[in-house]
Amino acid sequence: MVNDVQASGFTPMQLTADLTARLKKFFTDPTVGITVVCHQEQEHYLMGEVVHVGPIPLRQHEHLQAIATAGGLTPYANKKKIYILRGDPANQKQIHF
Repeated sequence: MVNDVQASGFTPMQLTADLTARLKKFFTDPTVGITVVCHQEQEHYLMGEVVHVGPIPLRQHEHLQAIATAGGLTPYANKKKIYILRGDPANQKQIHF
């Protein structure tokens, strides 16, 4: 009835609101429920003083698990200077960890 709907990038609540609005053309009071079955993992790259440098699979917003997944910090790591680089190399944002 509403054709294909792009779900990527939306929260379940946002998607519910969007589908409800679309279905109001066909139903008086549509009830829509969204269940997330699987989160897509993306590769993130860890560099510096971690035990396993390189790509690791992480779901969105799992940054706290990144260091643990990489085997932890080496004894030489400066725990006060950990940061996340986000974005493409030409326009990177540095987030203090």
